[in-house]
Amino acid sequence: MYPYLLLYNIEIPVYGLCMALGILVVSTISAIKMRNSGGMIENVIIVSAITVGFALIGAKLFYVMASYSIYEIFSLMKGMEFKFLFEGGFVFYGGLIFGILGAYIGGILAKCSLT
Repeated sequence: MYPYLLLYNIEIPVYGLCMALGILVVSTISAIKMRNSGGMIENVIIVSAITVGFALIGAKLFYVMASYSIYEIFSLMKGMEFKFLFEGGFVFYGGLIFGILGAYIGGILAKCSLT
């Protein structure tokens, strides 16, 4: 698999593209199923947004934990250098674990918005 897709001299990361397409497809299918069952599509938006947010935070958190020692993390944070958070990538398992947690929390919040 190629790490980048070249489109009109623009490098598009394949991992990010697949992630965005997956989110779009799942959210669209969920919204269609919710509309057909007579539910509120806003609940799909709530659950999707919270799930994606948690998954991105978890994937970045696991990446930082896998790439840096705890001493490096604290020394960078002590020096107010947060550049390391914007460099590098994501770890799949962190996104999966936190995404499941986010979907659960989003489901609870969406259920609360019904009452």
